[in-house]
Amino acid sequence: MSESKSESKDDFAEAKGGEAKGGEAKGGGGTIAVKVQNSNKIVLFEGSLPTSTTLDDIVAHLPTCPEGHAYSIFEGAVKTPMSTKLGDMTDEPSILLNASYKAVAERK
Repeated sequence: MSESKSESKDDFAEAKGGEAKGGEAKGGGGTIAVKVQNSNKIVLFEGSLPTSTTLDDIVAHLPTCPEGHAYSIFEGAVKTPMSTKLGDMTDEPSILLNASYKAVAERK
């Protein structure tokens, strides 16, 4: 199964004009190709961002959620703290993230 996940990341990297392997070192400078989708696989954002970009910063690129709701961002099925920098999440040249929102009251 990890083989297909790796192939998927490689395909995305190649589609963005990057190399399939060997991106910047974690936390290093440079940029990373980012694709954010919702649970229905609808792409909410796709573009190149600095590796210093936090998940909080990415939310500014997503469609506005309804009043009283807030986004969560996941790498796969793992919820990631919004203060996490892209460069700390991967050393690959691209990353696929999942985003969803819930009412703020439902999050506690």
